[in-house]
Amino acid sequence: KKVIQALNDKTISFLQKHSNDYYSFWFFKNQIIDFTLTFCNKDTAYLSSLLIDFKSIFPRKYVNSFEGVQLNNHLESYIIPPPDEKQIAPSFAAKDVNGNDIVLNSLKGKYVLLDFWATWCAPCMTAIPLVKKLRADFSPDSLVIIAINKDRDLDLFKKEIERSKMNWMHIFDDENKISGLYGVHAIPVSILINKDGVIIYRCLGLGKDDEKQIDGLLRK
Repeated sequence: KKVIQALNDKTISFLQKHSNDYYSFWFFKNQIIDFTLTFCNKDTAYLSSLLIDFKSIFPRKYVNSFEGVQLNNHLESYIIPPPDEKQIAPSFAAKDVNGNDIVLNSLKGKYVLLDFWATWCAPCMTAIPLVKKLRADFSPDSLVIIAINKDRDLDLFKKEIERSKMNWMHIFDDENKISGLYGVHAIPVSILINKDGVIIYRCLGLGKDDEKQIDGLLRK
């Protein structure tokens, strides 16, 4: 770990002298950060220092760009541990694909299923029928389903909603804000929140056994 940090320090010193070059930003994002997360992803203090370096070294055009926001959220998702079962679900406010406001805290009194997915993710597409079954078995008054999409193509995302007849709420999380809040690094991820706003189930990949577990929890 010390060798990696020493190498990063030397590289960052060089990049700092060329911070206006896109390649420097690209190298920091795709080489330094990716390599560090592979070997030092538990060292939150060091990751925090890298986030500070990122924001202080590079100009706003990179920090506030789509890639920059993704990098910021990706690092924060490691620095801030993802909420686990029996913890209060972090609240968020966002607009769905139809422009309607969704505020998680306003849904207390109902079960909420967060489904993180993307059209390019084969396991996500395989899980759609299982989410459909939950939608068919439980009314929107008792179970709110919110799909958090991680595509980059909004039109493709909207077409898939219509094609697959996904009749629940959808948020286009193109800046990974909600994904970062819940520490979602890989998809599909499903998170069930109870009526008091507490996470009671979380799984990576939604299989038939997971669907049965969620069904059982909803019927208690």
